[in-house]
Amino acid sequence: MRRKLTGALCVLGALSLACGSTGPGEATIEVDECSDGADVDETTLIVWEFEESAHEMVTCGSLTFQFMRALIDTASTLLTNPAGLPEAFSYADGVYTTTGEGVAMDLTFRYGPDTPGGEAGETITANLFDLDSYLVDAVAVEDGETIEVSFTEPGPLAPLLGHGAQPESPLVLTEADLAVLAASLASLKIKSTIYVDHEKVVSTITYEIKTPVAFVTDALLGMKLDMRQVDAASGVRDDLGQEMETTTWEVTYGDLAGTLDGVIEADVRGGPFDFRVTYDYSPTARYPNVDITCL
Repeated sequence: MRRKLTGALCVLGALSLACGSTGPGEATIEVDECSDGADVDETTLIVWEFEESAHEMVTCGSLTFQFMRALIDTASTLLTNPAGLPEAFSYADGVYTTTGEGVAMDLTFRYGPDTPGGEAGETITANLFDLDSYLVDAVAVEDGETIEVSFTEPGPLAPLLGHGAQPESPLVLTEADLAVLAASLASLKIKSTIYVDHEKVVSTITYEIKTPVAFVTDALLGMKLDMRQVDAASGVRDDLGQEMETTTWEVTYGDLAGTLDGVIEADVRGGPFDFRVTYDYSPTARYPNVDITCL
């Protein structure tokens, strides 16, 4: 028997899971040969809980792009109205972290080959959103189209301002200087690591994604993040003795539509029967098409 469902498979009753939890998409389930009369909806519930956790890649991708845009925007406001980190993030020892329920993401930055003040590939440990990282105890006064900044000493990121590693106080900056700072920030490289450890209704989903190092400029212009490098992606459902292991993980995040693009495949063993699931993500759809077949 072949079943096609519009929207995610819903398991009602005691679990009280709403159809909207996974959203519209097409599910094709072909397990007649192996199900042997088992409750297919109950046995495949781990499929939908895994997909919900995988959707964290969209959230983290969106936050990464928000962070990068805020970083570039900082060039025009850092001296006169330093707003600090984007609200969702905290900072410690060169790492910018955001957390949610069962998920965390770390962002780090490195010098690019054209970034002044550091060796290419070197991790930037100073806070990019802290004015003291550029000019210590800075006091800025706007005078027409220029900004005069008095400070006690240059910070470790002073070279990004375009006046060398040891600028003298007071420093007069123009709009062209602010453009230099924006270009310096855009020349940095960014790396993110996403950690997921979700305790869902009946299962626990875990995975870790390490995105390749990418230029900030390239990411913003391309509006994509490569999320194909994953470690230990799995799910477990103890009450059925199920273990879910991914065999294919080829997805990217696109910020234009806020969607994933690519394929994730996984094998589920244990419980009433073993099966394989394929999540087919399209850049024009929020949720994947799902195929479930006997293993």
